[in-house]
Amino acid sequence: MSFRWLRTVATGFSILFFIYAGWSVWI
Repeated sequence: MSFRWLRTVATGFSILFFIYAGWSVWI
């Protein structure tokens, strides 16, 4: 298992979550 790939996925999910949370707050 490559930890770099796992970290990249985790970073992508966190960014997606922050965008989704921001959208929920704005609406």
